[in-house]
Amino acid sequence: MEQRRAERIDTELKVMMVPIDAGPGNVRKPIFADVIDVSKTGIGFMTANEIEDHTYFKARLVFHSKESVDTIIETVRHITKEGDKNRYGGRFVALSESDQFKIEVLRMFAKNKGNETEE
Repeated sequence: MEQRRAERIDTELKVMMVPIDAGPGNVRKPIFADVIDVSKTGIGFMTANEIEDHTYFKARLVFHSKESVDTIIETVRHITKEGDKNRYGGRFVALSESDQFKIEVLRMFAKNKGNETEE
């Protein structure tokens, strides 16, 4: 069953995430991940780190244009393990309208680029 509220596009972006609540005695070490798809409501990403569901992160998503989006991400599911990496689904908890627009532009650009290759 499809659980997504917005169309996701395949992509090859990077994200740096820092746990918001690392718990007592834990260090807030950044996690670097490969974004594999993105929408206005969330991302799919791969990382060698193991992350518990419902962990919150401050995150910076960096686009190919070098523009970035700062947001809060909640991991909502561990999808699978692929080799030495884990695949996760995350939802944006805090994303400004201007950052949603940046993601929508990325989606439109990717969709148009896909249409060009089909011709």
